[in-house]
Amino acid sequence: MIIKELTPAGLKEFINSEEFQQLNIIPITKHRALSHINNPRVDRDDVILFIAYQDNELAGYLGVLADTIYLNSEEHKVGWLSCIWTSEKVRGKGVAKQLLSAALNSWNNKILATEFTPAAKSLYDQTAAFMDFTTLLGRRAYLRFNLHELLPPKGFPTMLSGLLKIGDATLNIFNSLRLLGWGSSINIDHLNLEYIKVIDDETKGFIEKRHKNELIRRGAEELSWINKYPWVLSSPEEDSDALRYHFSSSVKVFNNLNIKLMSNEGEVIAFMMIVVRGNNLKIPYCYFDEEHIGKIVQVIYHHMFELNLNMVTTYNSAISNYFLSHRTPFIYNKQMSRSYLISKELGKNLTDKQQIHMQDGSGDCAFT
Repeated sequence: MIIKELTPAGLKEFINSEEFQQLNIIPITKHRALSHINNPRVDRDDVILFIAYQDNELAGYLGVLADTIYLNSEEHKVGWLSCIWTSEKVRGKGVAKQLLSAALNSWNNKILATEFTPAAKSLYDQTAAFMDFTTLLGRRAYLRFNLHELLPPKGFPTMLSGLLKIGDATLNIFNSLRLLGWGSSINIDHLNLEYIKVIDDETKGFIEKRHKNELIRRGAEELSWINKYPWVLSSPEEDSDALRYHFSSSVKVFNNLNIKLMSNEGEVIAFMMIVVRGNNLKIPYCYFDEEHIGKIVQVIYHHMFELNLNMVTTYNSAISNYFLSHRTPFIYNKQMSRSYLISKELGKNLTDKQQIHMQDGSGDCAFT
């Protein structure tokens, strides 16, 4: 087996090659590759894609997102495991383990991971190279019924899925009457709110003052990169790359919205990046002083009503606590958790006093 290691330059050459065009299965989409290539935190020698070949056929791949983290005020160059896949033809032959070993070696054992599958977690444990890092607790709140998306397991009969859709439609008729009373009370006209495409200097300064204690500290340049180079495209139909790729490439609706809130005096009091994927909302980045939590929640409610969304997921403690302690328009909300692993090499830099502060979009979570 051969493992090809691609740096940004190598990745750019690969996605424009005839080999890439002819592959039945691709290890990365072009737009995801462009995101990695234009990452402001990637260096020219960083290996960001590992491709395994067996008998000249693609046997598996592993992607790494280059990043910087801060442990006890010290800066560390790291990589996030962003995807791993192996062909059924080579399952059980140790291909995934070899890919992971290559990544650990290339990144000097400075690797982190989150939102991994049980199979991936088992693989990471086998290497004995990782340790538990932290767990974020949050809430997932449901505004409308969408059982046809939440309940069916893989391979669920189409007919039964259709029945769930009918059930959702019926329940949502009654639910819409309940929401009518809420809609009239959710009004952001009194808020000094602006949708921005470019993060201006004032907003940049506002963010920088509030991310000093964070693990990753993404600023205006990184947030602009996330907006400009998405991993998932908004498209009514799947493109040709999506049909050859085993991870998310395109969905019917995927939009990033950057929202700046200002005081009556024109000073920035909050910045939010919200992501609408399908009928669901996430908040990868949210900076505000807690005295303005009511305004933040009103903005969330407004977008859920205005865009006819079903649910919101947040790991922001202030927003989560608000959902728990106040009357809300949601049918139901439940606790969510997101676990993080850190390589033992990086873990050496942790102390008992180390407090881990992260935004929902930390790692590659802002892209999906």
